[in-house]
Amino acid sequence: MRRLIRALGGLDVFLHCDTKTPDDVLAAMTDGLPDVVLTPRFRTAWAQWGMVEGELAGIRTALERSQAEHIVVASGSCYPLVSVGEPRSWRGFSRLELYPIPYHPNWSTRLGGPDGGLWRFSRRFLRIGNRILLARRCFPIPIGRRPVPAMLKLYCASQWKIYAREHAQTLLRVLDERPDLVRFWRGAYTPNETCVVTMFSSPPSSSDRSPTSFARKFRPDAD
Repeated sequence: MRRLIRALGGLDVFLHCDTKTPDDVLAAMTDGLPDVVLTPRFRTAWAQWGMVEGELAGIRTALERSQAEHIVVASGSCYPLVSVGEPRSWRGFSRLELYPIPYHPNWSTRLGGPDGGLWRFSRRFLRIGNRILLARRCFPIPIGRRPVPAMLKLYCASQWKIYAREHAQTLLRVLDERPDLVRFWRGAYTPNETCVVTMFSSPPSSSDRSPTSFARKFRPDAD
């Protein structure tokens, strides 16, 4: 992580660290790092809503504490492959993958048959609070079905992405306005790979049911 931050020299860095990390370990991780802002901490268990909470809190902090035109969401093991100047040429565009659901056959399971991952949205799972219980550490336990909000056009993607500032602002505004959608995503399996890209591909608010979506302003090439 420290090597990555050094490679990002000159950029504002906003760091999220899982709440499972003891405070003294976090202090040692960040000791001597210049200009690193810690964001609100969440338990970011694999395939759980906490991963989205951590990302959204980081975005909110970055918007409040910087004037950045783009916000890059990256893991501690990511590494930059382009210069800082290249993303600046994408002004007004976000960069992310967009794969429609149904997706790859690997997303199908015995829960939904060959449905390309629709079961991740249309099933209710056994939960404790915001956390879906997993059997053998990766299999959610279904307890029934639920409707998918009609306004959502389901997509999936990698969790790692680059937001244009205006898209990040709109995403937060929409989720703040729609607690019903937040409740839906809390119960979805792997929302870190589906929530944001689905929101970007769906009508942006309860007051706007038109076909207009965030996706119209995204670059179609995610290579």
